[in-house]
Amino acid sequence: MLNSVTRRLTSSPSKQSSLLASLDALDINEGEIKPASRRTARKLKSDGNDTQSQSQYPRSILGNNTQNNALDKTRRAATISTRQQASPVKQNLRLYSYKDYPKTCIVYTTHEEEANELIEGLCPGAVAMDLEWMVNFSGSAGQRERKVSVVQIADNKGVILVIQINNMRRFPSRLQALIENPDVAKVGVNILNDGKKLFRDYGILAKNLVELGSFALIVDPSPVAKRKIVSLAKLVEHYCQRILEKGEERISNWEKPLSKKQQEYAANDAHSSLMVYNELLILSRIYSCSLEGDVRSRFTSNVTWPLENVAAELDSSVEAVKQQHLRAYNYWHKKKLSLDDMCRKLSLKDKGYYGPVSTEDDMALKPGTVITYIVSALKNNPQLEFQLTELVKLVQMDLNSWSRHSAWILKQNGV
Repeated sequence: MLNSVTRRLTSSPSKQSSLLASLDALDINEGEIKPASRRTARKLKSDGNDTQSQSQYPRSILGNNTQNNALDKTRRAATISTRQQASPVKQNLRLYSYKDYPKTCIVYTTHEEEANELIEGLCPGAVAMDLEWMVNFSGSAGQRERKVSVVQIADNKGVILVIQINNMRRFPSRLQALIENPDVAKVGVNILNDGKKLFRDYGILAKNLVELGSFALIVDPSPVAKRKIVSLAKLVEHYCQRILEKGEERISNWEKPLSKKQQEYAANDAHSSLMVYNELLILSRIYSCSLEGDVRSRFTSNVTWPLENVAAELDSSVEAVKQQHLRAYNYWHKKKLSLDDMCRKLSLKDKGYYGPVSTEDDMALKPGTVITYIVSALKNNPQLEFQLTELVKLVQMDLNSWSRHSAWILKQNGV
């Protein structure tokens, strides 16, 4: 299949003969699909900068400014991305699968440290980002949205990370840094709403979010639709000549260990988003589209603080700060203790306050409990000093604490 990019390039005999000559000179072999394992993290970290030799994608779409103006190289990139395609007959389109792309692999992890290592191993440049969470359907209450359970990240080296975060102690710090990095584009569909959900659930302020539908309106004279948000399935069909299947996995339980089908569903969503973005980048170079300044603001967005007007859940009582809460505040604000140290120092379990103690008992408090102590002290005594940025960092160190305390924190920022 010749996609929309190649059909435009082959509209004249002279361009067509030039492209055919380029194709004959290319040596395109389909690579192997890498297996996913925990050791992949260290391998990715060691060779993450070697994008030229290992990338499955043309060098000209990886953001190298020295090549962006070379139209002949861009045209070659267009032919490479459509090398094995045939005539676009809709009913005969194949299902989209990341496995059709050489040297592509899924790495699925449920471990915070491994997730951080994997993020370090990603190749430089834009990434695709997608989220999954479980939706409850219950009687008159209707749909009930739960927290984000899975974050997918795909890079231009063929690595697709499927990171299940719901059982981690905290949101992986390097994943958060990637999402909040204004210099790294995160591409997807309805991606600003995904960014807002990350803020609601975990207090993350996503930056440089690229909406694929809006991007298509700028770079493609014949976009699939004349609107800013277009379904990923339509974009994949139009630009990749594939059918993106949306099966029952879409509303499955994303909080349990993921099945192979769930992993592949999640991987296809992220990988296909990046492939659409790459096709749109090619179009932007063919038609010499300016993507900076005011134009950039038409397809990128940021989640800013404060996000929205959230009613504060203030305590109605003016009772004195509990002694244990004040101790927690002093350990945090004045002594600058780590959260782990505070959990140990504030525990009263070793004094028998909570029944018999055995050698197998965990003497430390839960991180969420200590964070609640500190926030409670600040709520009940407005004279206590603190820096809002430091409080946000503390609350984000426990996966469930942000949703518990975000309403009050937002109120302190004047929302």
